[in-house]
Formats: sequence, C-alpha cells, structure tokens
Amino acid sequence: DVVCSSLLDGKIVIIGDNSPYALIIPAFLIDFINPQGDKYVKSLHANFMKIIRFMCLIITLTLPGLYISIINYNPEAIPLDLLLSFQANRSGVPFSRALECLFMILISTILRESDIRFPSNYGSSISIIGALVLGEAAVSASLVSPIMIIVVGITFITGLVFSNGEIINGFKFFRLLILLSSCFLGLYGFLLGCFITLIVFSSTHSFNKPYLFPITPFNKKYFFSSM
Repeated sequence: DVVCSSLLDGKIVIIGDNSPYALIIPAFLIDFINPQGDKYVKSLHANFMKIIRFMCLIITLTLPGLYISIINYNPEAIPLDLLLSFQANRSGVPFSRALECLFMILISTILRESDIRFPSNYGSSISIIGALVLGEAAVSASLVSPIMIIVVGITFITGLVFSNGEIINGFKFFRLLILLSSCFLGLYGFLLGCFITLIVFSSTHSFNKPYLFPITPFNKKYFFSSM
C-alpha cells in the first residue's frame, strides 16, 4: 500500500531482486511524520496523532539541550520550588550535568542497539530490564540524578514514535549537536543548534526536491493530501 500510494503521488519506486524492501524516491520529512497507516483511520484522529508526532520530533531533538542550557546557565527561568527539588536530587552526584546527560544518552543508545540486534523474542525484555537495573543502580550509587533519567527517558521514548531506523540515526546526530552547543553556550548555544538543524533540513535535497517539501516550497495539493 505504501508503494502504490507513492506511485500515485508521482514518486519512483526501486525494487531489488530477492529483497523484501523497496526504495521510494524522493523522500520528505513529512512522509515519516505521516505514515501510510493514517489513511485508514478517521481524519480527526489521524490529524491529532500527526500533531503528537510533530511534538515528539521537537522533544526528542531539543529536550536534553534545553534542560542543560536552562539548568546550567539560566536557572532563574525555573520556579524556585522546582529548582530546589532538582538540586536536592543531585546531592552526591560527582559529575556535571553535561557529563551526566552524555553518559545517560550513551547508555540509552547502547540499550537501543542491543534491542535491535537481539532476537525479537527477547530484545525488548532485555532492554527494559537493562534500563531498569542500570537506572536504579546509577541513582543508588549517586552517579546520575533521577531527573536526568526522566529527561533522557522522555527523549528516547518520543524518538521511538518514528519507526524508520535511518531517520532515528539522523535525530541522534542533531540531538547531540544541540546538546553540545547548549553545554558550552547555554540558551544561545541551544538556539544556535536549533538554527543549524533547521538550516540543514531546509538545505537538504532528495533527488532535487527539498527535504521540507511540501512546506517549503509550499505545495497545497501534496500538503493537504498528507493531512
């Protein structure tokens, strides 16, 4: 159904001999936010889920960098009670928040890769048990704070909304870019990383078609056919 719909949209489909997969070109970002299955449900529910996926896209890219930039450079933007709660949870943690966040993202990425490579019957169970055990052990040993586990957990859960492995790998790169720029420059670095991400997205082309099509340039027919 995905291949047939893509052909009707004027795209090209490449099918390899003895391969169960097909390559669809060109590919746009909106195709990953709006999967083919949405066309089989009511438009109201489908549009609501598209809004949720777009929110997940923003959260998975920006949440770690936003947290680090605010908590390290602009703590006055956080309500006092919440800030005191964050600080109390970090008591005894010997690492900076930036190293703490990088460490947790590395561990989460390893668990994600082990889930993919492990046999399907056991992969999810192993990753869930590993996350629970490692997270509890890290908090008990005062290596990371509970709030950091929550931030990184939300980041990776929102990333799992997108099932395509290639776009998830792309999100990892831009998430790290925004995080590192936030670690060094605070909110200015956060905004700089977001601008660089947006510039890369808007300047990327898929077979001479802009990756952000049909938003830029705006194409009314394709845009509303995806909604």
